[in-house]
Amino acid sequence: MPNRGRGTWKRVDCRLSSLACALALGCSLATIAGPAQALVFQTDAAKTPLPQPVGTTELNLGMTWGYDANTQAYIDPSGAILDTPIVYGEYYSPPAFPQFVNGDPFTLQGLFKWRGEHIDPVADATTGPGHFFPGCGFKAELVLRGGSCDAVLGWYNFTGTSAPPASTDIHLLVPKSSSYLNGTRTEFVPLGWDNRNPRVLSTLDWTPQAFSSGDITTNPEYAGGDVAFALLGVPSTSCKADKFSVYEHNTKNSNGVPWVTSLTYRSTADPTAIYLAFEDLPMLPADWRDAGGQYKNDGDFNDSVFFISGLGATAECPDPACVNKVCLQGETCSSGVCVPAGSVPGGGSASGGGAGGDSAGGDGAGGGPDSGNALGGAGPGPSNGTAGDAAIPNNTAGAADKPDDGGAGAPDATAAGAPNAAGAGDGAPATSSAGCSCRVGAEHQRSLSSWLYLALAAACALRRRRARPSCSNSWP
Repeated sequence: MPNRGRGTWKRVDCRLSSLACALALGCSLATIAGPAQALVFQTDAAKTPLPQPVGTTELNLGMTWGYDANTQAYIDPSGAILDTPIVYGEYYSPPAFPQFVNGDPFTLQGLFKWRGEHIDPVADATTGPGHFFPGCGFKAELVLRGGSCDAVLGWYNFTGTSAPPASTDIHLLVPKSSSYLNGTRTEFVPLGWDNRNPRVLSTLDWTPQAFSSGDITTNPEYAGGDVAFALLGVPSTSCKADKFSVYEHNTKNSNGVPWVTSLTYRSTADPTAIYLAFEDLPMLPADWRDAGGQYKNDGDFNDSVFFISGLGATAECPDPACVNKVCLQGETCSSGVCVPAGSVPGGGSASGGGAGGDSAGGDGAGGGPDSGNALGGAGPGPSNGTAGDAAIPNNTAGAADKPDDGGAGAPDATAAGAPNAAGAGDGAPATSSAGCSCRVGAEHQRSLSSWLYLALAAACALRRRRARPSCSNSWP
């Protein structure tokens, strides 16, 4: 082979070595990163991060009921008596189920895992907007009840004011859970895991049921526009306060600022759906934990959690406020306002977004932001390195690229695409050599250990320095 050819291969090898080192550094940092950072904080002086972990007493209560990985069942799901018992943690395991771990029945993390969601209870929590375009109608189901209150959910017309609705303006959607769950217990039903009795797998401890609004367009109580939701209090119980999905409508603290009483999560499995999680006890102005009785708010937001689906505009029921609204690429109209396509139900498909465009022109245009499609198409020109819009919330599908380098498409809807060193046209999935399988920067906000970062950076620098003599003669 001519010398020039050998030099060319050496140069490519050096570039690949540097790229591999950089990617190894990125993957290492993601691997050693800490837990997800909270995005929602209570409006107290301590700025308490929300949601808080579920308490030990509550978790232990579930284990006494048999929701324990070591519980043994001598009756299988069909009702047959077994000589060798089924171990609960082995029955609820892959490939048929997610892996059960103690605490799953009571935690938001366990709920999301069981329902096939890619949601981080801390990093993906939001307090807004709290109001949604109802499309042609919606359904709501109580999917987690980590408290003893008889949960009732209602909907109301969102008028845009900061004043909460009158009780007469809230319309019943999900009735008292005691009226339909048929639970074997009077509290902590249903649980986030499954409704089978862990000791007698053929017995169902409650009956799941979703409730529909019906065709909302023909409902005389619907005024048009967005709707919001309220957890209705019962005056004669410890859960006497109404709680609202719209943050501004909730009880205010002593400084006149609303307490955070509900958290909203966008579903990653159903682009029309949300999870609405409540703290169900009253919050006194001086202290959000003080409910005015023997019980306290713990901030774990597992008291009453509802899955609400069917939200968002459709072809059959478009949002009238968006009929003449033109939004930029990567945005969608919600209540007459252009917002990122993945930020509202119905704002994009369930697949990931496109890759970032080539921010400096380069030799080939990168894929443009893609409003919920899995892969970016060829961009007509520079796109300022904008990351592709992800229809799945808080998961960037395509990474913003470097100058002259188009961003590679993401391998799936929850992983970030890697920068494409070739600068070629994008819109193809990233290969294993182009992106980190460790999901760098896409799903969670993470804290990094600075000393380890410096150590890894130094190791990469030393590697490049040692490799330089074998490559220096090959550069033009």
